[in-house]
Amino acid sequence: MKHPSETTERVAKSSFFADRTFLVGLSILFLAYVAFFCANTFMTFRGFYMSAYDIGIHDQAIWKLSTFNGFFNTIRGMNIWGDHCWFIMIFIAPFYWIAPRIETLLAIQTVALAAGAFPLASYAFRKSGSHVAVLSLSAAYLLSPVLQNMNLENAHPEVLAIPFLLWMIAAADKGAWRWYGVAFFMALICKEDIALTTFAIGIFLFLTGKRRAGAVTMIASLLYFLFCMKVALPYWNGSGFFRFRNGYWFSEFRAHIFDLSYYSRTFFRQEVYRYGWKLISPLIGLPFVSPLLFMTALPGFVINVLSGNAYLTSIDYHYNYHTIPLLFAAAAGGIGKIASWSGKRRSFDLGRLTLGILEGNARFGRRSALTLTVAILVASIAANLSWSRTPVNVWVSRLLYQRDTLKGSGKWERFQKMASMIPKGDDIALSTAHNLTPALTHRNRVYFFPNPWKALYWGIDGEKRDDPARVEWIFLDRSAIGEDILAIADSLTESREFCKVADDGELFLARRNASPSSAPDARPLCGEVMNLKN
Repeated sequence: MKHPSETTERVAKSSFFADRTFLVGLSILFLAYVAFFCANTFMTFRGFYMSAYDIGIHDQAIWKLSTFNGFFNTIRGMNIWGDHCWFIMIFIAPFYWIAPRIETLLAIQTVALAAGAFPLASYAFRKSGSHVAVLSLSAAYLLSPVLQNMNLENAHPEVLAIPFLLWMIAAADKGAWRWYGVAFFMALICKEDIALTTFAIGIFLFLTGKRRAGAVTMIASLLYFLFCMKVALPYWNGSGFFRFRNGYWFSEFRAHIFDLSYYSRTFFRQEVYRYGWKLISPLIGLPFVSPLLFMTALPGFVINVLSGNAYLTSIDYHYNYHTIPLLFAAAAGGIGKIASWSGKRRSFDLGRLTLGILEGNARFGRRSALTLTVAILVASIAANLSWSRTPVNVWVSRLLYQRDTLKGSGKWERFQKMASMIPKGDDIALSTAHNLTPALTHRNRVYFFPNPWKALYWGIDGEKRDDPARVEWIFLDRSAIGEDILAIADSLTESREFCKVADDGELFLARRNASPSSAPDARPLCGEVMNLKN
């Protein structure tokens, strides 16, 4: 009979992916997630439920990189890397050489988030040795309302860090340091604040005996963070990390950084408790069983709370990209610890009888770990049904509803017909409603109306707006803009500075009529408006 320690060593050296049956099971979960969320996000986009902020910003930036058209983003009003250090865009841009469509970005995001299940499975199996436990945890990850809500909220380069952070943990556990380095690099370039999370991973490695790797990770993370904050951001925007300024998210933190009462007021709030509960309850507290690994999730949580913004302390948005993967990794670590609880007593082997008791304890540990993993799956299903924007029980009906709504409204077809009236050419400038912007971003100058006439989320403080005279077309959706903004558009058409070309009562397209003049009556008359009403 093999000693329990021999069995543990064998499991640690094996791979979850060596068993084809369970690999197929995990692949089915992965493909189901990808199929639903690709279909869902594609139809959400075509239904005009996405916005200039943020998918329009990122799509134009990636398209410009793919076509070598520079770095200035006319939706954001600044160089794209002056907003955040999203250098991962360099690796996304080549996909636009093959399929230059916004659906490409949505598909990349969906596949990347789902792919996190594979390094998680690898790490969890090395810790628990149970295929069933690993499949349950992987399913819980894909059912996470935090992950799913993130997937549905436009598209953001930083969320691509999730599989790389999980890959770092899995590779470090196996001692696969080259792959660890690749994952570390790719995670870092997703956004500047990821460096704070990788720094915490470095501490974890250092404290768990991997001192050299931990020290290198900490030093590299710190240097990269300083590079982004002190070199890259100031170079690209002329200011630096401007979100410390008055009125931005972290301005309160900057103003009270040495006020201890500020931290008690900030952290001990009901909304922070609710936020923490929604992050940890689907994992039934198991991350706490692996406290050093749990610690790596804290930088992201602390950043979000210190922002003082409700968006960041919510599971409905994308800001949990540096927290959720490490909570799942810590849960896997916790399961592994429970599965091997009896191993701590093996040195007290006093003979045949005692060995039998220890083996019984080992079975108890493994059964407890499996039970807790299944409990995580049950808790995650409950959380999914309660907090996900698209709970799993409505997946089919949601897709059917989206399909029927798109067919019934005909809005996408009317939009396409109007968009085809705009002359071809990357340099044809237009200003458009926030919900139409994502479908019009593959051009050098597209503005989020009322930019550039009136600064709205432009630059750092609305500075250096472009000349409105450069805009040749206006394309708006009355149902998506407020009365004050619509009034600006009406003034432009009533003065005949712009002439309506097409109008369906909801969407309307207008082109520049003549150069601005102090004598409006001198303008040429506008022609007939194409009526596209159903």
